[in-house]
Amino acid sequence: WSNLGAYFQVLTRGLLNALVVVAAIELLGMGEAGAGLLGAALGLGGLVGAVFAMSSRPERLVRTEVTALIFWGLPIALIGLIPMPAIALAAMVVVGVANATYDVTLFTIIQRGSRNDERAAVLSVLEGVIGAGLVSGSLLAPLLTWAFGARGALVVTGAILPIVAVVIFARIGRSEERRV
Repeated sequence: WSNLGAYFQVLTRGLLNALVVVAAIELLGMGEAGAGLLGAALGLGGLVGAVFAMSSRPERLVRTEVTALIFWGLPIALIGLIPMPAIALAAMVVVGVANATYDVTLFTIIQRGSRNDERAAVLSVLEGVIGAGLVSGSLLAPLLTWAFGARGALVVTGAILPIVAVVIFARIGRSEERRV
């Protein structure tokens, strides 16, 4: 299930890489420099998220993973729903926090869930899934923009990860609750 989450998280990242430029220029009126500013906000959030992720409780990894996916997606949808530069910058910081938290949680779950002699193969499969997700998202971004416009593409993109989070939690989240 972690590979499913990883695929859709990176698919969303591929979508966001393209959509952030469209949003900055066409939707938010921030110009080309605005895409860089939004990227910087994402990076700032990543810095904060790295500190936060190190303090998360190991017995709540699945819950942390699911929460991070939700907060990875919803702010993107918010940019499409309320296209204001200040909101977009704050949303990108939140996405950065969620991204760092998700990555730390994902790699912790995978390493704890695999034996030492399997770990290289498991991480290799994960890297393949990540590559496929990034390519898929990059190819999907122009199609979503064409079909739904910039605002709609952001809303659709933002909805992907909360839906995936609910599916993951429904499948494995309850087992974590029983173990705690």
